[in-house]
Amino acid sequence: MTETAERNAIERLANREYEYGFVTEIESEYEPKGLSEDVVRLISAKKNEPQWLLDWRLRAYHRFVELLAAEREPTWAMIRYPKIDYQDMYYYAAPKQKLGSLDEVDPELLDTYAKLGIPLEEQKRLADASRAALLKNKPFKGEIVTEITKESQFYPAEGYHQDYYTKNPARYKFYKSGCGRESRLKQLWG
Repeated sequence: MTETAERNAIERLANREYEYGFVTEIESEYEPKGLSEDVVRLISAKKNEPQWLLDWRLRAYHRFVELLAAEREPTWAMIRYPKIDYQDMYYYAAPKQKLGSLDEVDPELLDTYAKLGIPLEEQKRLADASRAALLKNKPFKGEIVTEITKESQFYPAEGYHQDYYTKNPARYKFYKSGCGRESRLKQLWG
């Protein structure tokens, strides 16, 4: 394949419409476009985040502003794209209604979860059955000391942390040998 033909093939591939995507139209609230310290504070308040997380986000925001002012936008991805207008983006959008139970969830949203492989109704059914079995069979000698409460806000780790030991076995082995965890476990459990 000639260089021109290869470039044309790449161009066609890059410009075609993504065939695996889908859109779910649900009523949402948006904050005005643009990024500022006020927007960072507003989003943190809406998410009811702790002060330490807000402080961390503000430090990250100020560092980002410094990089942009020095025209040092991150280039680690080694791709070329038009200059990004960070003030022409929405940084907060959320569904308008707060739901009390799964029965109140918009069926279109449940379909989206199903497309993503997250069968919420099945998860709810299994969780309810598990709870009922525990209450019925009383498998523990005494009462459960730890109260089971409604879930709280959760901040998932970045994607690169997930299954780190399989993605980076050499680095994980170095970390594992250096952190002292194994010797501490042996000390505690024998």
